[in-house]
Amino acid sequence: MSAPPELLDVTLGLARRALRVAHVSFVAGSDAAGGLAAIARHAFANADDGAMARAVGSVLTVPVRAADGRSLGALVASDARKRDFDDVEVAMLRDFARLAAQYVVTPTTVVPSPDEEALRRLSTIANGLPAMIGYWTRDLRCEFANDAYRAWFGIPPERIVGITMNELLGPALFAENEPFVRRALRGVPQRFQRRLIKADGTATMTDAQYLPDKDAQGNVRGLLVMANDVERLFAAQQTLEETNVKMEATTDFLTGLNNRRVFERRSAEAFARFDATGVAFGLILLDLDGFKGINDTYGHDTGDDVLRIIGRLLAQNVRGDDVAARVGGEEFAILSFGARSAPDLCALAERVRSAVGKERIETSLGSIAMTCSLGVALTDDGDDDFRTVYARADAALYEVKRRGKNAVGFKEIAA
Repeated sequence: MSAPPELLDVTLGLARRALRVAHVSFVAGSDAAGGLAAIARHAFANADDGAMARAVGSVLTVPVRAADGRSLGALVASDARKRDFDDVEVAMLRDFARLAAQYVVTPTTVVPSPDEEALRRLSTIANGLPAMIGYWTRDLRCEFANDAYRAWFGIPPERIVGITMNELLGPALFAENEPFVRRALRGVPQRFQRRLIKADGTATMTDAQYLPDKDAQGNVRGLLVMANDVERLFAAQQTLEETNVKMEATTDFLTGLNNRRVFERRSAEAFARFDATGVAFGLILLDLDGFKGINDTYGHDTGDDVLRIIGRLLAQNVRGDDVAARVGGEEFAILSFGARSAPDLCALAERVRSAVGKERIETSLGSIAMTCSLGVALTDDGDDDFRTVYARADAALYEVKRRGKNAVGFKEIAA
């Protein structure tokens, strides 16, 4: 026994929304796997002719029966919350079970006549959903449209029933959608996004599905059409993509610090401000000691972990408008606007050096201790541009490396 995925899945989805539960599933009568299946079998095996439903904790099951009374399986509604299902919810799931029975295919399937009361209730449920839900015959004439069509097209649903899809959408929009329609009529479910203009003139992004309705022989006899307003989701995705693009343009992907491009822009802005106001700022250059050896001995993944640790420590030690950036492989920089004297700037550099020295990374080859060398420079009235400040910090860093590393060096402007 099997169920065609398209319309049965839609029925289960509508049931899940209507009952506001986590899951609604169809369990075939021959399915012997799973705890939910056992609960379902117990429910329909012991149900009376009135299709008695049983609620067990946060699970509700109702039998699914063919028109001739044969048991086809059960609908199982389940939720993680501990709750009791009321009579209205039980009746609602029974209605969905009657509808689901039409889409369960067995070797001797006979398509039952829809229960009018069940269809009336399901119409009420469909009309309460914000998504457009409609049924179109093979010649693309509407047989059902829920109330959501009114908001989208400005036409009452009762006036939509009987008209063609071309008449509803108009020639231009129908021409855009027709390739999806034709593929769905060949039995292939379709899903696509399209921007539509509502009756009130607002434009919104829609997520549309065309689901083939097949008879027992597999012939398509119509289409179930569902369309959701996904404008908010679409806008959020666009915002996220734009944010990611901006972050990629300004952020070092490995450490999360500013990248070299941001450092160069902010340093130029900072020096222009210094040139205009005379308010000094400092530069700290940091270079990891023996980083090549870490990569060679422990691998690049461990090397990346070391760089991430440095990024975290710098982010923790910068203040206010300070700028921390990765400017090279194992090279980092800090623009400090709070430390405006040589002692303050060197104290900040020493805090960073001490924090790095306390870190350890455990590997299968042993523990890794890290050290770093730092060069410090402060802007001076004799500086022509930022390059001279950078050159002094770089010279101070070189001198620390030459003397044995793992220290802070300061370079004043030559008299």
